[in-house]
Parts: sequence; structure tokens; C-alpha cells
Amino acid sequence: MLRIKVKTSDFLRAIRIVENAIEDDKANGQNSGIYIQSVDGKLVFKGVGFNLFIKCECNASILEEGNVIIKYKLIEELLRKIEDEEVLIEETGSNIEIKSKGTNASYNLIKYNDPQEFSMINGSEYVVDKKIFTEGIENTSFAASTDVSKLTINCIKMDIENNLLKLVSTDSFRLIYREVELEKNESNENASISLPLKTAQNVLKVLKESKDDNLLLQTDGTKLLFKIDDIEIIAKVIELQFPDYDGILKSVKSDKIVKVNSEALKKKLDLVYLFVKDKKERKDVAEFIFNDKELDIIGFNDTAKVEQKISISKDTVENLKIYLNTKFILDYLNTIKKSTILEIKMSSEIAAILIKEEDINNNDIYLTMPLKI
Repeated sequence: MLRIKVKTSDFLRAIRIVENAIEDDKANGQNSGIYIQSVDGKLVFKGVGFNLFIKCECNASILEEGNVIIKYKLIEELLRKIEDEEVLIEETGSNIEIKSKGTNASYNLIKYNDPQEFSMINGSEYVVDKKIFTEGIENTSFAASTDVSKLTINCIKMDIENNLLKLVSTDSFRLIYREVELEKNESNENASISLPLKTAQNVLKVLKESKDDNLLLQTDGTKLLFKIDDIEIIAKVIELQFPDYDGILKSVKSDKIVKVNSEALKKKLDLVYLFVKDKKERKDVAEFIFNDKELDIIGFNDTAKVEQKISISKDTVENLKIYLNTKFILDYLNTIKKSTILEIKMSSEIAAILIKEEDINNNDIYLTMPLKI
């Protein structure tokens, strides 16, 4: 029968981590709980979902060994409000009790069955800086399709070549390509996997609970392991063909190049977006007119209209009018942290445009499609 003393903050952290794996599985109620067991003087927490398995450890004073499955939501809410630094947690029959000064709460337990853990026996190993990796995922995920029925693009593509991690996402109307440097390619092997979007978002939440810098990645082609600190995450990947992003990017014609200040463009688009975001037709779309030294952005709805002008430099005397989704461009601009100048590459009013930062050390590129009006 499990009986422990544990720091309230440590127990709460462990719940926050593993709950990201849990999905409401009505056919198997045990997946709505968190598995806790004492192992070698520590507590091991496990969360099991359809695509994700998360395990982490927690220091505790083990008074009696045991294992339980808790309904964690109410327990988590209680621990957030308890001011005591330490709590006593003990299993009593079919319940678990949490005691602190002035508080004694009792919760029903879920019948214990061993969790169906994911495992990773062999696989290629890579090491990456956690901060760079999480920023890369965050700044790529915005372009992924949110339609869970479109498995091939409801994900983030991760290609590893030598010491380079390529991150790509698309919703078929836009595409973002980013590069992240690996610290080590332990196996000296390349890899190519697609991580479901929701899984990637949950993994990010977990990684932010870690204070370590080096993140170990391991893949066998069907699963992806993340290991850092006392945390271990195993995620199923999508085993379907992702679009040929390299071929798509290489096929885009771009004989016209415009340079513009990224912060100035963002301010102008923020204002234009107010006028186009609630349109009944062509929602979020504005008119972009690239003149000799100036870009005119015109946005309108059923009752109002706005025009914004911004200075540009252009490598051609030919003017161009094109209709673009302002939200798509703002999504990209919100990921830019350092570069002040953007390059916009175009060829015609109906061809895809490419946007990238004017930085020879940055190969990231954003593609978005214009609208035919």
C-alpha cells in the first residue's frame, strides 16, 4: 500500500508533465488516470495516450512501497491551493488520502492495471539544444494543417541530414521551412519522420518543465523518443508520405525581389487585419500593390476601407498587384526575432511568393499562395 511524504511542488510538477500524454479513451477508462509507483526510493509517474507515452521521476520519502492510478484533475487543483511545502499521501483500500496541516482530502482510485508502455529498443540518436529545438517547433507549427483528418499535413516534418534538423509544416496554402543545428549526430545517420501537430504541442509543454539544456532525440522510424532530465517521452509518428517540400520550394519562380522592413510591415498589417478579419467573403485578404518605391496595402470589409503605405526597395521597375492573406503573413512575422529586413520574392500575381529574412546565415523560408480575384 503506497505511503509517501513528498514536496507539494515536486508532486505537482510530475502531474503537469505526464498529464500531457493522457487522452480520454472511453473504451479503456484506465487511460484517464496517472500511474504512480515507487521504484528504488523514488516515485515514477506515467501517462499513457493514444500517440504519446510520458514518464518522469519525483524524489520522495517512501514510507511504504506501492503503485496506484489516480484521477489527477481534482488532486492537481488541490495541490495548487495547498500552501504547505510537504504533503503525506497514502493509499487506503480503494482510496488515496492527501494530508497536510489543516487539510485531509480523500479520492477514489482507478483499478490498477500495468500501463501499456511504448518502448524504444534501437534507434538513431541525436542531441540538440532544447531552447533552439523548442523555438524551432513553435515557429514552425503555425503553418501546419489543424484538420486532424488530413494526417499527411496535420504534423511537423522533421528531416535530419548530418548535423542539420529540417523542420517543415504546411496546410497546402502556405509552407514554412526552417533549419536547426544539432549538437551531435550520435549515430551518423539521417532520419525522416512526421510528428503529429497535437503531439508536438504537448511535447513542448513537457520540455518547458525541464531545466536541462541538452535534449536527446532517438527514432526507429515509427516512434520518436525525447529524453531530458528525469523525463522520457515516446511519441508515435505519422507513417504517411509528407508533401515533397524540397521540390515545391525549388519549383517556385521568383524573378522579382522586394526588400522591406519587417517591423514596419508588421505594424501596417496589424492595422489592415482589423478591416479584413471579419469579411464574409475573402476573409483576411488584402490587396498588395508593389510600386516603384512604395508598397500600398488596401484592406476593406462591407462597411469600411483602409490603405497603408510602406517604403520598399525593388530590383525591377515593373509594378505588381497581388492579393494575399494578411493573417498568414502576420503569423510568419510574429516568429521573427532578429532580422530587420525581409526579402519578398515573386514572379506574378498568381504565383506563390517566398519570404525570407535578409541573413546569409539563415536559410529559413516561408511560402504562401496569392488569391485569384
